Amino acid sequence: MIRQCWIWPFFLAFLLLGLGLSSSPSYAQDFSAEQWVTTEATEEVGTLFHRPDRWRLEVQGEKHTDVSIFRLDKKVIWILLPKEKKYMETSLTEEDLPLPARIPGEIDRAVVGQEKVEGFICDKLVVRYSKGEGVGEMVFWLSPQLGVPLRSEAPDFGWKAELKNIKLATQPDELFEIPAGYELFSAPMDILR
Repeated sequence: MIRQCWIWPFFLAFLLLGLGLSSSPSYAQDFSAEQWVTTEATEEVGTLFHRPDRWRLEVQGEKHTDVSIFRLDKKVIWILLPKEKKYMETSLTEEDLPLPARIPGEIDRAVVGQEKVEGFICDKLVVRYSKGEGVGEMVFWLSPQLGVPLRSEAPDFGWKAELKNIKLATQPDELFEIPAGYELFSAPMDILR
């Protein structure tokens, strides 16, 4: 998996849309937000720009900004290297979605209630999966209005991901395109997957 630190640890989630939701639900809205991913060792903050069928994640590193564009409509992920004006391309798979239709080893999933997260009513979804000799759980707080998980937790893996400071607004087309003047380059496959 590519997978910048975030990918979703939403598994990644921002593991989008298993519960019978389509890849571009008509009720989902454009928005931007801060994405916080916390593990036992690190905390990473990025900026997420979202449309129902595409999203862009920017994470500021010490020396550079990592930019990933996910295009469900084209089934592709572009990883931009702004400093070098280059980009890589890889296929978008079910595993890259914020909530795959099925998590590896999944036993069952159930909505166990509703909770408010960042001012949005969310369905609390618990996914149980086999892990070694036991059973693990992941929990997702899914916003029907936005069409994505606003919070995800995997205690067994020691991570949690949250969207904060959510701003509903139309997102510009150019955020989800490869900028003019960028050159495609290939990276070794073991880096991408």
